[in-house]
Amino acid sequence: GVELHLINVHELLDALRIAVVSNVHCYFVGYYNVHHAVAAWQNQSLRNYLNSLDILHSDGIGMYISSLVLYGSDGLPEKVNGTDFYPLLLQEAERSQWKVFFLGDSHATINQLRHVVANEYPGLNSVGYHHGYFDNDDVTLLQMIKDASPDILFVGMGLQKQMEWIQLHRDYLKSSVRVCLMVGGGIGYIARTRSRAPEIFQLLGLEWLFRLCSNPRYYWHRYLVGIPYFCYFVIRQKLKL
Repeated sequence: GVELHLINVHELLDALRIAVVSNVHCYFVGYYNVHHAVAAWQNQSLRNYLNSLDILHSDGIGMYISSLVLYGSDGLPEKVNGTDFYPLLLQEAERSQWKVFFLGDSHATINQLRHVVANEYPGLNSVGYHHGYFDNDDVTLLQMIKDASPDILFVGMGLQKQMEWIQLHRDYLKSSVRVCLMVGGGIGYIARTRSRAPEIFQLLGLEWLFRLCSNPRYYWHRYLVGIPYFCYFVIRQKLKL
């Protein structure tokens, strides 16, 4: 019940470039991984929200493999990882002098992000930073975003929080932002407060296992329950049970 856009990393970057340059309306862009798929199967309002986005790209090895199982050569063209895409997007934003606003994660992560941006993207036109601990009806934050008028707004919060905030302020954001990019925990990876798996885990498609071992209390249910549940539905869909 959720419609994915079958695009690779470079096509996604091209789509955002067109969205910024054309300035026709605000593009709402999200990602879809195994965790989101499991949550969406049980939540009609989440499915409606995901389908309302202008672009919904796949995220992670699980979505890529499942698309090959279900659709073969008509499935996803390649594996897309947000953590691979965000540096490319920031490099393009730096070259093109797009205005970028970062919203989400913790106070400490946002402070660290400022240093990372200054060192790794010194020419980036960063127009705002704000942590993710705020009330959904925080009008001061909305005014801050409107005054900054960013080309790209990174929104990095939990799935439920992102959905509620976007749905509540969608019309307001349309007049203030060109691209609203949902990144979940992506801000932490940009800021280096979250660690990516070693390259061998990435190559083998086992980044989820690295995360599970690094923080089992947080990830055990998502992966040890969520992955088998996801596989069950993929098999059921394949067999059309």
